[in-house]
Amino acid sequence: MNADLQSQFSNQLTDWYWKYGCKRKDDYTLSTSSWTKSLYDVSKQVKVIIDSTGNSRPAMAIWGPSQTGKSTLVSAYIDANAKFEKTPGVDGVGSGLHWQGGTPAFFMAPDVDEDAGERLPGHICVLNPFNGGRDASACLSRFVYGTKSANTDFHYVKNINYPIGIFFAKPIDIWHAIARGYDTECLGPAKSPTRNASQWTLPKFQTELAKFVRANKQHSKKAPDRKAYEALHDFCEILDDLVFAELPRFRQLLDEGEDNWQSIRASLLSEKVLVSDLGLVEKFAALIFWDANSVLTEYYNKMKKAKSLYSKKFGNKPVYCTIPVASLLLDMDSCKMYFEPVPSNAKSDDKERMIHDKVPRLAYTESEDSILIGLDNNLPDKLVQSAEDYALFQGLVWELIIPLNPDNLPQTPFKEFLQESDILDFPGVGNERAGEATQIDLEPDSAISAVTENNDQSVESSEIRKKGIPFEAKLFFLQILKRGKTSSIVSTYAKRCNIDGFCIFQNLDGYPPVNSQQLITGINTWWKYFIPDYYRDQNAPCPLPLNVALLWWALMINQAPNNAATILGSKEANYKTLGIIADPEVSTTFALNYHRFSRGKIHRKFDKETELYKTIRNEEAFLKQFGADVQSVSINSFEAMVDDFNTGGADYFFTRLKEQILTARQNPDSNRINLLNKKLEDTCRKITDLLNTGKLFPPKKQVDIRKINLTDFSQGLEAQVKGNSEKAITEINHVLREYLDINYQALMPIPNDIKGITKNFVDRQLRQWINKQLARYDNWEAGGRKGIINWSKLGIGNREQFRDYLDALRLSIEKTFEETAQWLIKLIRTHKARLDLLNIDLRRHLAVRLSNEIVYSHTSIQNEEFTDHSDDEDLFLPKFKTVTGKDCLSYKLFIKPFVETQLKRFINLRLTPVLRPDDIPGDDEIVGLCKEYELLPDSVKEDA
Repeated sequence: MNADLQSQFSNQLTDWYWKYGCKRKDDYTLSTSSWTKSLYDVSKQVKVIIDSTGNSRPAMAIWGPSQTGKSTLVSAYIDANAKFEKTPGVDGVGSGLHWQGGTPAFFMAPDVDEDAGERLPGHICVLNPFNGGRDASACLSRFVYGTKSANTDFHYVKNINYPIGIFFAKPIDIWHAIARGYDTECLGPAKSPTRNASQWTLPKFQTELAKFVRANKQHSKKAPDRKAYEALHDFCEILDDLVFAELPRFRQLLDEGEDNWQSIRASLLSEKVLVSDLGLVEKFAALIFWDANSVLTEYYNKMKKAKSLYSKKFGNKPVYCTIPVASLLLDMDSCKMYFEPVPSNAKSDDKERMIHDKVPRLAYTESEDSILIGLDNNLPDKLVQSAEDYALFQGLVWELIIPLNPDNLPQTPFKEFLQESDILDFPGVGNERAGEATQIDLEPDSAISAVTENNDQSVESSEIRKKGIPFEAKLFFLQILKRGKTSSIVSTYAKRCNIDGFCIFQNLDGYPPVNSQQLITGINTWWKYFIPDYYRDQNAPCPLPLNVALLWWALMINQAPNNAATILGSKEANYKTLGIIADPEVSTTFALNYHRFSRGKIHRKFDKETELYKTIRNEEAFLKQFGADVQSVSINSFEAMVDDFNTGGADYFFTRLKEQILTARQNPDSNRINLLNKKLEDTCRKITDLLNTGKLFPPKKQVDIRKINLTDFSQGLEAQVKGNSEKAITEINHVLREYLDINYQALMPIPNDIKGITKNFVDRQLRQWINKQLARYDNWEAGGRKGIINWSKLGIGNREQFRDYLDALRLSIEKTFEETAQWLIKLIRTHKARLDLLNIDLRRHLAVRLSNEIVYSHTSIQNEEFTDHSDDEDLFLPKFKTVTGKDCLSYKLFIKPFVETQLKRFINLRLTPVLRPDDIPGDDEIVGLCKEYELLPDSVKEDA
């Protein structure tokens, strides 16, 4: 089943759920925390696959701390043939950005002699921003190989006056960015003496959730709302990202393991208060993401409203803009300058005055197939009315697609690489050293009164005010949103599986990166969602292209003493801070130095004959990072950097990148399209799992599939045991215990409101556990069926059997669910009555109870493994004779009581068929839908 059909089916199944499925009651309820969650997980994953395969061209990402030289890398190639005669209409002609008849432009500003009083002419258009060493780019830039022919695999430039494509943020991106911005850029609530934001631990999270639910309990009787549920699902996804990023505020949510956290996160999707009301979802999200700060909630709503407004204006049409508009949108300083008045002494060609001239002229027109944005006064529709309007629009721009004109690019390795792959230039990670960044006080007027109310004498109000700068509107866009976008954009793109390789840039002429964790998290996210097998076991080279480029060697070389024993070693911390990314066993190291810039000029003799060169080549730090093999890519890169004064090793760099991309495409284990097709197989399995949910379809006759599956399970186990050695049966014993064990962390939290404790709640818990076990099987299968647990030891041949046997066990104890629910209610009441028991996790008790129901007879086997065989001397003499099969001690102690007593009892159960009511919503519709897509489960096909 291809991606398009899967997408159509999952969308129609979602529509079916909200029309019929959500109305099902009692035993036929479809859980929002498991079934509906899985449906949305699958739908999102299929959309990711479709979007990623839709752009089949490879994409190589370039990322790193701000001002490390990412843009400098491409500027020499893009501007190589650009004219600079200080003449309007001529300057910028011939650059890679220029299309004949379109706007001439430079990628980077041409050099002028500022010491001699020279200034760049005001008519010059420069795309790439440079703001005095600060983080300059407001969004991602995608460089593509352009063409004016529509019948090629390259990027088609239909309108040379509007060549730049614009992609906007999704609503989930806005939430994510503001949450990340608050985390790093803002002081916490004024009521906190330390002004720290909330640190989320598991108890605190669950306590705040319980308080929120109680405060809004009047909404619990409302029907589930689709918009609310979809927003809640997005919220859970973002929250998972924040936890995975190991942010100090959220990482304690993983204290009891990832499985435990995933269960708690899933339980949010069953909270009736949240599922019923979109406003409450956003209110709860504001509490968790930014401590319910009203300022950030206000700006989140403004961003959301602006997104909705532009979506209505532009519809589904692609959006393009002129190069001058792209220059504005890419430059973060344009937002800053437009918020501020023009200096009274500003000249006509000063940047501030030019910004104030351009922004009000932003306008657009709608053609038959696209939206075109420019600065032309003849365009009919104004785009923005105020500084805040402009900031909102710029903030919503997530990606600019920049087509380069191959006719204006010299024949270099850069051009050859661009023919094979796009380049993704991500905004740089902030370079501020810890403690130096000024945080924003979102509540400056509340800080003093909060201290007074709390009678906190330990912290003076003046000290609190010193910690932050008062909030003003521009700071939301320039600092909170900008830094939040920078933090989240790589994570969101990595999850969308459209990055074929990464190059992490790190300079050697500054300090170690203080925000290196952002870089590590970004790469880990890429691995987790794209190559999960490698993410789980990183003890080998990354199967996808991963490079670390060390740049700007000049300062280190110029300042090295003549008798230095170590030179690169003195800067080892600069790249070692990158952790596993910089591990030469995982990534490939390159050396780059742009000799043409003053920052890259080496002022002493430095070639292969000098002692300085030999010292670096032979020192321990160099050999560790670049290797000792003179034929290696890394060694050759270093030599190219030294010898190539024109590009400083960039030609060699792009030559190797091209080879990496082509090699990756030829290898099925690293080909992005092939990897996506594997993911498609996974989503197809998950759809099958959804459709195999019990009581989803109406049976025409009663067939005890449960008994058939348990019989197969029993026979499979006995076949594995027969004739096997004690050692082999010990392994079977271990795997069976793992198969049947209910880990409490796989269960969802026990609700405080006992009204939620029903037999359906017990059923959902067991289904949740089965899904967790199934995930373990999937990981084992994806890893080549290797690992400590070998599920085939149980005689289980495939995934379907693994799932069906567990579900048969669940059905066998279904009659005990009501009794278990009543037992759990009594337990909750007991714990609530005793302060010393309040913090005990009742899931532990429930897991033991359910495990016992599955493994032991309800009437107890009375320790049969010991009682029934106490007189059997063979039980105690295994080491004195060779025994096999059922005579082995490991069989008698656990496998025999389960197989010969419990399984036999389950198989012989005569379960009274429950007649399905005739009025279950959506029965006929789901059968018809599944028949249309040929997805009707086999157990239903025979009868439907």
